Amino acid sequence: DVAAAVLERITANGSSSSSSSNGEVSNGNGSSSSNGNGTAAIAAAADALPAQLVPPEAAAAAIGAAEPGAYVASADGSWARNIVINGNSDNVLGAGVVAVTDDGRKLRHPVRPPVVHRHGCGPLLPTEPPVPPVSIFRHPLLQHFMLTLFCKLPVVSLSSMGDLKYSFMVRLILSAFQFRINQRYVRAEPPFIGIELDISDSGREGCSVSMLTITAQPVHWQETVQAAVEETRRLQRFGLTPSELERYILAIMRDSAQLAEQANSIPSINSLDFVMESLALGHTVMSHGEAHEAMVAVAADIKLEEVNAVAASLLTFASDVGREAEMLQLAAEPGQEGKWARPGPTRATSVVACIPAYVTASGDVVSVGGGLGHGRGGLGASGHLDADAINLEELESQGRQLDALQDMEAPEGAMRFNLSPEQILGALASPDLAIEPVPDVELPQHLVDPQEIEATMEELQPRFIPLQGELQQLLKSPPDAVPPTLCRPPTDSDTGITQRRLSNGIRINYRHTDNEP
Repeated sequence: DVAAAVLERITANGSSSSSSSNGEVSNGNGSSSSNGNGTAAIAAAADALPAQLVPPEAAAAAIGAAEPGAYVASADGSWARNIVINGNSDNVLGAGVVAVTDDGRKLRHPVRPPVVHRHGCGPLLPTEPPVPPVSIFRHPLLQHFMLTLFCKLPVVSLSSMGDLKYSFMVRLILSAFQFRINQRYVRAEPPFIGIELDISDSGREGCSVSMLTITAQPVHWQETVQAAVEETRRLQRFGLTPSELERYILAIMRDSAQLAEQANSIPSINSLDFVMESLALGHTVMSHGEAHEAMVAVAADIKLEEVNAVAASLLTFASDVGREAEMLQLAAEPGQEGKWARPGPTRATSVVACIPAYVTASGDVVSVGGGLGHGRGGLGASGHLDADAINLEELESQGRQLDALQDMEAPEGAMRFNLSPEQILGALASPDLAIEPVPDVELPQHLVDPQEIEATMEELQPRFIPLQGELQQLLKSPPDAVPPTLCRPPTDSDTGITQRRLSNGIRINYRHTDNEP
């Protein structure tokens, strides 16, 4: 919109402008290849735009471009697009000119504005709203209520053992949360489809993203939201129990050891994606074996208090919606230093709800209409719109279909499923939720006493026996009387399966594979 407005202003003043259209830049000797009229027109166009559309640095750059040695303005307006949208006068695009940095890297596409993140940590800015903004997308083809809370945080490059330890503790928190949610899912209190928590770095987004995703039937949306908030608040307030910490450390270390053993069987495309993502985020890239050794080293140094401090900080974005300023004040009080970890209390940066358009009186979903095409060539491999392959006619057609669905009357026996941002925020910020710590249940190391197992082994003396022959006759023979070759038949050449027989008559089929360690 800004670029279009600038171009419109330039076009209106075109009779008085004589800017260069060959895309040449100044030779740096103090004489600009533009006569100043073109840049003056652009400066005037920028000045004529509403103040909120033009960043101050963009207006200053447009006015200062008339000085000798500045880049010329191209006739197609790409100069103006780069200045007004990107606010960058160091590398200005002319017609047929590709802007590059000093080290030869190509700059961002001129029509894509730079991403300015609003991180959900640190002091509250005066311009921040008191509660996170809630966006509601309603569509007749949606079947479930889905709510997602987002929290953007700066990426902390994984370049030291301390960074690896922090990442390990985040994985512990995610494992504990998902296990507790699975317990509630089994009990169906309340019935819901899914509650998922994810905290990970995103090279595509250029930040660390924390997401709490809640999926439920529309009739149970409020109970499901409160269940998610309950478990998030429980983990944020009380953290993990000692037994949970021990269990999940062992589970993560088993996964790490298995990944290290399978390093040679991982597809190369997966390894390439991992390396590219790590480099984009500034993470140190290690082999799977080196990473496992480092994990072993940091696992021995993890303390429960440290894990719970990380949980208290990272989960605040979902556990205390609407209490952001209060949580910041609480963390700043004396004696709270050890109870919080970097980056301190977090807060949701946005809340997105996707809901069906119609439901029955009992809360069941009503499906309306057919599906909309996805549009060939519109989406790239990353799921982003490709600016060079957008079919505007197809997008307009889909927009008209969507508008028609939105404007249609509710089907017979159905009513509109109307939710307001205030209702969603009220469910997220409910102060009436009763939160109690999880009881610490110590699990035994063994389901059967090892001494009992040894006594049973001594009594029964289990062994492998030949596949053929009567079981009772084979058991009467001493173990040494049966040749070992009869107890280990050859492997089937076609399937790679080997069959053996235990002394209790049970037959076992097994096959060696590289997929498991």
